[in-house]
Amino acid sequence: MQPETRGQWIVMKFGGTSVSSVACWDTICGQVRRHLDDGKQVLVVVSALSGVTNLLSRLADGVSASVRAAIGAELREKHEELIEALGLGSSVHFDRHWSSLLELLGQSGPKLDDAQRAQLLAHGELLSSSIGHAVLAANGLAADWQDARRMLQAVPATGDLLAARCSDEVDPGLARRLAGEGASHITQGFIAAAATGETCLLGRGGSDTSAAYFAARLGASALEIWTDVPGIFSADPRVVPEARLLRRLSYSEAQEL
Repeated sequence: MQPETRGQWIVMKFGGTSVSSVACWDTICGQVRRHLDDGKQVLVVVSALSGVTNLLSRLADGVSASVRAAIGAELREKHEELIEALGLGSSVHFDRHWSSLLELLGQSGPKLDDAQRAQLLAHGELLSSSIGHAVLAANGLAADWQDARRMLQAVPATGDLLAARCSDEVDPGLARRLAGEGASHITQGFIAAAATGETCLLGRGGSDTSAAYFAARLGASALEIWTDVPGIFSADPRVVPEARLLRRLSYSEAQEL
C-alpha cells in the first residue's frame, strides 16, 4: 500500500443497539470528528437497527399477507421514529432502499431461497447506513455513503450466499479510491457481493467480520468495535448469576471463552 494511505485509516463498527438512538449517533459523530481532527481517514461500519434483522428473517421464512403487512408497518415505524428523533428530513439513499424493500415485501410470501433471503436481509444495513449518512451530514461531517458490495467480494470457492467468506488481503486500489472520494465514509456490515454479483451475507454477527475485512483491506491502523454491553464475562450472566466481568483478556483467552 502507498505510504499516503497505509496506517491512516480507522475502521469503526457500531452494532444494532449502538445505532438506534439519538444519544448513540451523538457518540458516533463525536468519535468520527475526533479521528478526523487527528488527521485520520475514517470508515464507519453499521449494523441494522436493533431488532430489524429478526423481523426481516421472519419475512424470509414465509408469512401470511396479514403478518407481512404487520411486519412491514413495524419496520417503517422503527426507522421513522429514529429519523424523527434525529430531526432529519427526506434522504435519497433511505427512500431508494425503502422503495426496494417494499418491492421485496410485495414478492415475499412463501419461504425465500438463499439469494432472495440475502437480498431481503441486506436491507437492514442499507437502511441504517442511509440514516447514518444523513446524520453525519447534518452534523457537518461530509461522509460518503459506500455500498459494501463494491468493497467486499466473496471468495468464489465458498459459494454460500448466507455465510460467505471474503479476501482479507490489503487492497491498495480500494484505499486510494476511498481516500480520493473523501476523509470519512459510512458503509454496511454483514453484506458483500458474491462472485456472480448477487448480494450475499457473512452470517449472523457478520458485521464484526465485515469491519475486520475492511480494516485488513485498507491496512488500517486500528479497528474499533463499539457495543453497548459492558464487556466479556467469565460465563453467560443469563445462565450463571455469579459471572464476573473480566477487566483484562488476551486474544487466546477470549477465543477459549
